Amino acid sequence: MSADKSILNRHRHFLSQFLCLIVLNIFAGLVLSGFFLFHGRLYWDNLNLFSVFRDNLHSLNHFEEIQWWSPNLQNGFPTYYLSMLGNNATTPLYVITCFVVWILGLVGVQIKSYASIFIVYFGFLLPFIFSFGFLLLARQIFTNNRVITYLLLLASFSPGVVFCTSDYAHIDQSVYSLYFAAAYLNFTRKPDKKSFCLLSLAVFVLAVSLNHIFLYWNIIFIPLFVVMCNCFNYRSFTATTKRLFFSIPKSYWLCTAILMLFCSLPNIITYTHGNNLMRSKIGKKFYDYRELQAGNPLEFLSVSTPGIGFEWIGGYFTPETVEGPHLSYGYMGVISLTMIILGLIFGHPKWRKRLFVMIASCGAIFILSGFSPVFSTLLVLPTPLHAVNHYSDCMFRIGAFILYLLAIGLGVDALLGKEKHLRWSPIITFAITSLFSIGLYITVFIGTVHTNFELPRNFFGFFMVIVLLYSVAIGWIAKTKDPIARNKLLIFIVFLTFIDISTAAFWHVRNIGWSNSTAYVDPPVDIIGTNDSRSSMTANIMFKQSEIIDLRERGIDPDIFPVAAVTCSARTSFDVKDFSKIDNDSIPYISIPENYRNDQLFRAFFKDTPTAPTNFSSLISYSQSYNSLSVSLYSDREALFFWRDAYSPFWKATINGASTRIARAFGAFKAISIPAGHSTIEFKFSPGIVPFSLAISYLIILVAAGYCIYIFFIAKIHAGSTSNASTDGGPDIV
Repeated sequence: MSADKSILNRHRHFLSQFLCLIVLNIFAGLVLSGFFLFHGRLYWDNLNLFSVFRDNLHSLNHFEEIQWWSPNLQNGFPTYYLSMLGNNATTPLYVITCFVVWILGLVGVQIKSYASIFIVYFGFLLPFIFSFGFLLLARQIFTNNRVITYLLLLASFSPGVVFCTSDYAHIDQSVYSLYFAAAYLNFTRKPDKKSFCLLSLAVFVLAVSLNHIFLYWNIIFIPLFVVMCNCFNYRSFTATTKRLFFSIPKSYWLCTAILMLFCSLPNIITYTHGNNLMRSKIGKKFYDYRELQAGNPLEFLSVSTPGIGFEWIGGYFTPETVEGPHLSYGYMGVISLTMIILGLIFGHPKWRKRLFVMIASCGAIFILSGFSPVFSTLLVLPTPLHAVNHYSDCMFRIGAFILYLLAIGLGVDALLGKEKHLRWSPIITFAITSLFSIGLYITVFIGTVHTNFELPRNFFGFFMVIVLLYSVAIGWIAKTKDPIARNKLLIFIVFLTFIDISTAAFWHVRNIGWSNSTAYVDPPVDIIGTNDSRSSMTANIMFKQSEIIDLRERGIDPDIFPVAAVTCSARTSFDVKDFSKIDNDSIPYISIPENYRNDQLFRAFFKDTPTAPTNFSSLISYSQSYNSLSVSLYSDREALFFWRDAYSPFWKATINGASTRIARAFGAFKAISIPAGHSTIEFKFSPGIVPFSLAISYLIILVAAGYCIYIFFIAKIHAGSTSNASTDGGPDIV
């Protein structure tokens, strides 16, 4: 009966919690992103990411094809590498968005504004799936409806959600770790085929989302979470692990492992395609160990101090109150640090130990990056972790704040409990943390040179009023002995927290986000790619193709060459002076590698004296999409067609329907041999088996989701026939 009662308690209030989640996310979305949506503006970091987001959707809606290439970035750029590995193009939410936009294109609905879709995506949809994932996780840990509702309020204005307004890509990745954590806890409490299928589905979603940003949080949180859940249990770590493993047939584990590998293949294969791509700022793919910067653990202690953010100044991640474009947001409410301490001391025995180790690992190890002797044992190894230099400044905002949310839940639950020794602890703890926050605020405020004192002074006044009101509310709860009455008094804490965190978040976005935003106008729907240099800056700055870098290091600007041209001569080298004065559609010769000299398609063009350009060819028609180019022209002789678009082995070319070989021109671009007469030339780009592997990955996810629905449907039919809920997980719930 007790187990059945525990299970029933876990499923109570779900509808009310879900409705609360929707209302909170709509309100938070309007507060945090309404300005950007209604005024057509984007914060500069999100503006940099917008071109990749927009061009993908535009290609699907206008050309009905996935964008793999961008002809407008860096003289041609494999955009799929950036979008899949750095911009979360394979995450479920983005794939669903792409699918809807593609369907609209198929039925003839041409989308004209993608900026509004982008803002709805990071301002409303992403926070919603984050809050829903957190709700599922919270329901696996807490049974008190008031505690869960309070946590949903905190999640709606949490640092990760505020981070979405400036740099959405990070939370777009870490949100799926919440679904995995919820599924794993569900499996540990009741390890059967139904819970295992849900866990497998969560694993598949994580696998298909695997990319560079996965390294920022998921690769740390997921193994740490699993180990902590297995360590601090009623059984030993070994016994718990064996119990979970042997509760499911080995064939299920093997099948899940194989399918997980298939789901991760699209991004793994894509990663292997980037051998010629370098980080433009450091001139290589990975950071040296000595280049990894340390964060500031003080960020974990400033969660109760509004108006304090962290900014890189002189190579140090320093607390600031200045309105800078990079100022971070980590505030979680004046009472948050108090509740965290209470939760870690008086919370549920197993969960307070688990969260203590995870918070200590993030706040004192991982945030220090290469300056932590523990973390350095991993960072010195030749692993993909070398590609990340953001453990220092993004660790807390991407995911560590989630641990704080759970610790706050433990604290609130303990505050509402029956323990007599908690009577004065909340008052004393709140007094200490408030004095610490006041001291931190004054220290940072005095130590910062301000040109405008209005924000800090106003914010400090707001802070002091909230401290006073919290003191009264905590005093009410502390002197109340009846737990039922305490639960009713929680409404005052909820009311104050709502005012507290929503005001602080809005103040931050208004002063930091609004002032560093830029108006954006979508280009016409028939324009290929975003030509605005601001919104293309991410691809232009983050990665450069090594061949283009080589040209520039030789002092050669790629733009000296025409976009497309026809010539009759080829050389194995070239002189920049020969291209100082050329027509738009002709060049004196094309430089192609020596090994093409004996190729029957190209050997006739290698001449000691190049043929002077003449008007021997004429363009008849021209059409282009993101992944293709079609040209119809006439030439009165055999010639070479040059296209100033970056070379890639995944480009294929046909002439009058017959495939032909593409030569690397000038070390970085493309050239083909064309016959005399009329020619229809077609270039098409497709990144090998990446499209096929991506389709297989989502087919696996759809089948797994369908199977989960089927199992739950069958389980619901037979719910009354058996009650073999052999679970030792009931006591694990707070």
